[in-house]
Amino acid sequence: MAVLAKPARGVVAVVCAVAASVLLPVGHAVAANAAPAIVPAPREWTGGTGAWTATSASRLVVPAAHQTALSTVASRLRADFAAENGLALPLAVGATPTTGDVVLSLGSTDTTLGDQGYALTAGSTLTITARTAAGAFNGTRTLLQGLRGTGNRTTFPAGSVRDWPRYPDRGQMIDVGRRYFPVDWLKAQIRQMSWYKLNTLHLHLTDWNGFRIESTTYPGLASPERYSRAEITDLVAYAKGYGVTIVPELDFPAHSSHFSAYDPSLAFTCASLSKPTGVPWEGADAGGWTLDVTKPATRQFAINLVNEVADLFDSPYVHIGGDELPNDTAKAACPELVTYQRARGFAYPGDVFVDFLNVLNDAVRAKGKTTQLWEWWDYGGARTSIAPPTNVIVNDWLADGSAHANAGYPVVVTTDGVFYVSVGFGQQPGDYGYSNPYDVFNHPYSSTAGIRGYKISRWMDRSYALGVDNVDHFARRPLQVMADRTWGGPKAASLRALIDVLDRVGPGEPGADTARSQTGWAVTATSQETQSENGSAANAADNDPYTMWHTRYTGGAPALPAELVADTGTTGAVSGVRYLPRQDGGTNGKVKDYEVWLASAATGPWTRAAAGRFPNSPVEQTVPVAGTARFVKLRVLSEWGAANTHAAVAELDVLTPRFAAARVPQQQMSVRYADSAETAAENGAAANVLDGDPATIWHTAWSTSSPPPPHEIQLDLGQTRTTSCLYYLPRQNSNTNGTIARYEVHTSTDGTTWTAASSGTWENTKAEKSACFSPTPARYVRLRALSEVNGNPWTSAAELNVLATQ
Repeated sequence: MAVLAKPARGVVAVVCAVAASVLLPVGHAVAANAAPAIVPAPREWTGGTGAWTATSASRLVVPAAHQTALSTVASRLRADFAAENGLALPLAVGATPTTGDVVLSLGSTDTTLGDQGYALTAGSTLTITARTAAGAFNGTRTLLQGLRGTGNRTTFPAGSVRDWPRYPDRGQMIDVGRRYFPVDWLKAQIRQMSWYKLNTLHLHLTDWNGFRIESTTYPGLASPERYSRAEITDLVAYAKGYGVTIVPELDFPAHSSHFSAYDPSLAFTCASLSKPTGVPWEGADAGGWTLDVTKPATRQFAINLVNEVADLFDSPYVHIGGDELPNDTAKAACPELVTYQRARGFAYPGDVFVDFLNVLNDAVRAKGKTTQLWEWWDYGGARTSIAPPTNVIVNDWLADGSAHANAGYPVVVTTDGVFYVSVGFGQQPGDYGYSNPYDVFNHPYSSTAGIRGYKISRWMDRSYALGVDNVDHFARRPLQVMADRTWGGPKAASLRALIDVLDRVGPGEPGADTARSQTGWAVTATSQETQSENGSAANAADNDPYTMWHTRYTGGAPALPAELVADTGTTGAVSGVRYLPRQDGGTNGKVKDYEVWLASAATGPWTRAAAGRFPNSPVEQTVPVAGTARFVKLRVLSEWGAANTHAAVAELDVLTPRFAAARVPQQQMSVRYADSAETAAENGAAANVLDGDPATIWHTAWSTSSPPPPHEIQLDLGQTRTTSCLYYLPRQNSNTNGTIARYEVHTSTDGTTWTAASSGTWENTKAEKSACFSPTPARYVRLRALSEVNGNPWTSAAELNVLATQ
């Protein structure tokens, strides 16, 4: 779908606070617990005193009557709970709850909760009650987020939550039609969505340059990069386990150049509809843009695909597109369309396309499903004498959805501008295609009856050369903020306050590291610009991505290196430092070479924890470190700007590891085995993965021979430890040879018997990757590289680290 209008920009400060209190006997007044950090904020919180605490004796108790209905939710909770704190939480069906147990049950009679709400009560036990499994699942996300508010992730503040969403549909659309994304990446999206209680993943599966699902009805139609039927079945089941519904979209009758290339007889031959001119739509000049819906064979082709997709996806919805048809002038210039219009007795050429959508709607409804389509048939003054029936759900991209809702249509709002992320068009505030989280935060979400929800639409026009990390970076904050605002809980005092909570909650990967709150930090720098702009050091810790620290340049710029020091106010374990480059598109000061130093006191001693080079990218970067610190120093050695004099940082975050442990010190580990290493033409020794230097790498042999994958490297942890993550840092120079794509991780206590722990595909970025799994006793950890990002036979790694509890 084309992006056509720029949103209005602005910030409206809205302050909303909710306080809870309890009545206690005179002389025993104890402050009630504040609400835990949860995103989205719960609708209702009543604070108690004390906390629920999990121990090694804690169990997950499920009533026998609810065991089947809650089996998937219980399984997911047990795995995620263990990833947070190392506790197994054994399942106890029908048991009597005791202190420390988690109770998961259905049968709530609270009708306000609906089918997605839940009630959570934390006392001696922690109980989640809902009317449906979907509601119970949402309750488990609240539990897991609340655990992250404590150092060992085993406690939840005493109190009660009553929680339900304002809108039933909340999610995102991903354009996999223009650009294919691997299944593992889509699964990661699902995990992140469910963490914030987003429940709808709309997949735009077709576009002018691709058809992304294997078709048995039309062999040869699918693009080379496509999802097999088995992959779709697996993905649908995976999403269901996370409470996410996948909405498949086949975009008809425009955007159809790929269909037309498959069978030219399907398309209009008139130039005005085949190659529309004067339009901003990528691919419109490829030919065959519009299907010839006047032909019975074309209609049957579309019906057959709708039927196939409806059967393949376990979803109550099928989206049939309908957008970006050429305008009425172009329609009137197509003789075959006008001839058909008159023969059918339609008042306008546009009626032919509405009639086609109605035919597809009948096919969808015959499958027992509901049709979704884009607002377009009435766009830009298009004339029609008929309209789609009000049993279809309109995806309104042009306005706030109220007009269609008032006309009787159920509506999902995805307004162009505020809810559009089109990274190929814009990557800074004010650009078209840039979704500003301030706009998402302050958007006046509609109270009009019929508005079912909201979604972020992520279009991939012109994004083909961008890394996946770039594509994700610009959607992350808008999605998080929309998730909070569309759930309907108390609005944070400001976007900055919400971002601080988001960072403390952390991402949705099981057991992910979280960021320390920036509240109360004192930040200093060796230099700061305060005359020509607000380049104060404090801007690097204000939870605002659009302010920044910038070294002084008025009256002369001091030479690099420059130092930024954050006093976080708390001494504790540090697992990483996160750097956000300036987000305004500028290059001056963007950090190139850097060092990270840690200290527990302002006077030191300081320990250099990491060094390396950031890419010249707007994407947030994470530097893995291991240590204990209150003070964190980023030392900037060089910049990507031409002057090589400045330094600039939008945000600096300090990451905290999960439960009481952190990464195993590399000096306590050794490389037990590597199947191959290049030591003749370069220093590619396996030991380089444990030397703390991201500039050195292990690289498999290439000078005399290049053995094919899989390649493996085994780490000896020095003793048996409870392990739960392997961290992989790819080579950090401009070369990508050997960078791992598909991988497997195995663990072993004796080095002989290995247990599969994790597998997947890592993105082709320089950022550190993780493979996390349920805590497992192991002395040995094995990484197997199954493929390389370029398809070469090599494997490389700059650093490997292992997370363990002892």
